[in-house]
Order: sequence, then structure tokens, then C-alpha cells
Amino acid sequence: MTKDPVCGTQVDEKNNPPKSYYQGTEQTFCSQDCKQKFDRNPQQYVGQSRQQSQGQQSGQRQQSGQQSGQGQKTRQSGGGSGA
Repeated sequence: MTKDPVCGTQVDEKNNPPKSYYQGTEQTFCSQDCKQKFDRNPQQYVGQSRQQSQGQQSGQRQQSGQQSGQGQKTRQSGGGSGA
């Protein structure tokens, strides 16, 4: 299954869906209508997809940084009280 970059629908590639190629990447669509929208302005949809995935990666880094920062605070306060 892949995700239609225009509407976000999950597309089963076994059903021979419409496809386009943009910047060396195959894009799969749920309908001919979505394919035509993409073909008219592919950067609009590829840019959104990249921004979303970059945002998710950034969010994951922030979460892991917050978790490790919390652990450091606990260790520092725990180590200082024993002396």
C-alpha cells in the first residue's frame, strides 16, 4: 500500500492504479482525477509530503531530546543530595 500524495488515500498497488513519475520517484494515485491534479502542479504535493515528513522527524528529535534532558535533571539532583 502507498499513499496518494494528493488526497492521502491508501492505494493498493495490486489494482494497477494510475501513476506518474516526478524527479525520479513514482507517485501512485487512487484515481485519474488525483493523478491529473498532481500532473498540473506536482511541486505543490511533493513539497507538502516532504514538509510533513521533515516535521515528523523534527518532532521525534525534540521528543527524544526532552526525554534525555529530563533524565539528566533527575540524575543531577539525585547525585548532589548524597554529598
